[in-house]
Amino acid sequence: MAAASLGYPQRVRHELTELIQKQIASIEKETYGGATDKDRWEYEERRKRIDDLHCELQRLTLPHSAVEPSPTLLTPPEM
Repeated sequence: MAAASLGYPQRVRHELTELIQKQIASIEKETYGGATDKDRWEYEERRKRIDDLHCELQRLTLPHSAVEPSPTLLTPPEM
């Protein structure tokens, strides 16, 4: 299903899922020694976006009184 045909909460979930998959690929690349400085920078930028999307998804799906800032979903790999 194309992301454009989804409702807003589903688009947020879709983007979140895609970013998490990219993070997993980055961690694998780092593990095997193939990560560059650019890869590490992109990882950190995706992590920030994941945090934002996670908060947005909570805002959309939880009662307002239950929404609190969430901890980072994925922490950057040790460099």
